[in-house]
Amino acid sequence: MIGIDWSHAAWPPLTFSTALHFHQCILNGSSFLGLTLNEMVLEECKAHDVDFREANVCRAIFTATDFTRSLFGKTDLSSADFSEAVHYDIDIFNNKISKAKFSRYEASRLLNSLDIELVD
Repeated sequence: MIGIDWSHAAWPPLTFSTALHFHQCILNGSSFLGLTLNEMVLEECKAHDVDFREANVCRAIFTATDFTRSLFGKTDLSSADFSEAVHYDIDIFNNKISKAKFSRYEASRLLNSLDIELVD
C-alpha cells in the first residue's frame, strides 16, 4: 500500500470495533495527516516517508517498524509503543510523547531535537 493519502479517504461516521491494523506491510509515501487513529497498529512494517503530522495516534503500537524520513509534528503519540522501531525522528518539543515506549538504544534519536552533540 504505497502512496495512499489516508486523510482523503471517506471515513464512515461510525466507530470501528478494532483499530486500523497493519502487519508486515509497506506503507511508504503514505499520509495520515491530521487523522485520529487511536490504538492504530503498525507491526514490523516499512513506513518510509509517511506523514503523521497533526495526527492523534494515542496508544498506537508501532513495534519493529522502520520510520525512515517519516514526519511527526504536533502528533499525539501518548502511550504509543515504539519498541524495536527504528529510524524515527521525533522532536520531543513539538510532539506529545508522554508515557510512550522506546527501545533504549534507538531512543537516543529523541535527543536530536536538543541541539547537542553525543560522543562515545
